[in-house]
Amino acid sequence: MRSTFAQLLNGLREVHSNKLLHLDIKPGNVYVRNDGSPLLIDFGAARQHALGRGPEAAAELIRRASPRPSSTRGAAPLGPWTDIYAVGATLYACFAAAEPQPADARLKDDKLVPARARLDGKYSAQLLDTVDWCLKLSHLDRPQSVFALQKALIGESGGKMAAK
Repeated sequence: MRSTFAQLLNGLREVHSNKLLHLDIKPGNVYVRNDGSPLLIDFGAARQHALGRGPEAAAELIRRASPRPSSTRGAAPLGPWTDIYAVGATLYACFAAAEPQPADARLKDDKLVPARARLDGKYSAQLLDTVDWCLKLSHLDRPQSVFALQKALIGESGGKMAAK
C-alpha cells in the first residue's frame, strides 16, 4: 500500500502543478492496475471546476470530502489542501476498513476518532499523525501542498510509509 500511495501522490502533484484540483478523491476513485500501479480516476469535478462553473458545480462532491465552513467571508477557498483532506480520508478508510465521519458532519458534531487513537499499534505513529494532519478541519492546519504531504510521509521513516 505504501508504494500505491507514493505513486498516487506523484500523480496528484502533477495534477496540481497544472493548476487543477481533483475534488473527488476517495477509495472508489483509486484504480489499481494489474501491475500494482494506481490510477486516479473520475475527474468530473475537476473538469467542472476548470471550466469556470466554480465550486458550486462540484459542491455535492466536495461537501462530504473536505470541510468548507461558512464564515463571514464565505466558504474556505479551494486549493491543494482540499484534495489533501480527501487523501487523508482515503488513507484512513483503507487503514481502518471504514470511512471516516463525513467532513460536513464533522463541522456540526465532530466524532471522528483520530487515526492515531483508532489504529495505534497497527501502523507507525508518524504515518498515523500524518493522516490526522490531513484531516484537520481548518484548511490552514493541513499540508498546503502534495509535496509537503509527501515530505511528511517520508519523514522519520527514511522514505518509508511503514506499517508495523
